[in-house]
Amino acid sequence: MKELPESDWKRLRSMKDDLLRRASRTAIEHVHGCVIGPDDDPHKVYLALYRVVQAEDDKIGAMFNDMRRSTAILRLGQMIRHGVIKPDELQEFTQETRDRANELAGAIKAL
Repeated sequence: MKELPESDWKRLRSMKDDLLRRASRTAIEHVHGCVIGPDDDPHKVYLALYRVVQAEDDKIGAMFNDMRRSTAILRLGQMIRHGVIKPDELQEFTQETRDRANELAGAIKAL
């Protein structure tokens, strides 16, 4: 797979920490949905919580693990797929990178 242009790679690296915080905040919001009520079975809540954390960890891993220039377009496609990168932020990349990342995001959704 073709690497990102150097300018796009530098831009993505500069955005990474903010994007990771945003993805983590979203994951925490999903975990909050598993809050136990007074009549809930604690074990069922635990299992639900575990599933949510595992699913969110998989998403964050797909977006941020193994972030290298050669894998960056895949990570960017995942960020688009999961709504972590905003449209105005995406506009900061070259047209070629935006097109490729959006195409990957669409292919990921189709799976």
